[in-house]
Amino acid sequence: MDRDRDTATTAAIPPDATAPAVFAVMPTGESLDAAIKELETAGFDRAELSLPEIDPPPDRATPEAGAKEPDTDVEAQQARVMHSGVGGAAAAMIAATAAAATGGAAAVVAGAAIGSGLAVGAAANAISRAFSNEEQADRDRKIAAGKLVLSVRAPTPDRQTRARDILRAAGAIRVW
Repeated sequence: MDRDRDTATTAAIPPDATAPAVFAVMPTGESLDAAIKELETAGFDRAELSLPEIDPPPDRATPEAGAKEPDTDVEAQQARVMHSGVGGAAAAMIAATAAAATGGAAAVVAGAAIGSGLAVGAAANAISRAFSNEEQADRDRKIAAGKLVLSVRAPTPDRQTRARDILRAAGAIRVW
């Protein structure tokens, strides 16, 4: 059997005649992160990368086979920080506006609103962390099942060859 071809895995991914793609099964989250980093360094745009789902359940079946944007662990952490920062900052701005509008009379209310801002920031962080944890659990299930697939849109033969080389170097266990 060809190491780079597995009909059970490839049969579930629909061919895309308008944008040829290279697919690879990644064995670990680290190999996925390394592949994403190297592909971006080689000039592949993030929009050309996706994580198609092998045999998605009917509620997630889309023309792209349930494809998701690939994120690295660092990007997930940055998203959590951004969500908590934006939530807290919004509440603090509302408090500052209320204090300024009342000439300071609402300082106690503003203080409470700032405290609320911290709570909003913490809640936003918790929600973001829960979503990130679910994404990580999904990724771990796919790794264990050998179904963590990275797709790279590569319209020319040269780009297809470059993508295959990068994916193999990052540790892909099957490339097609």
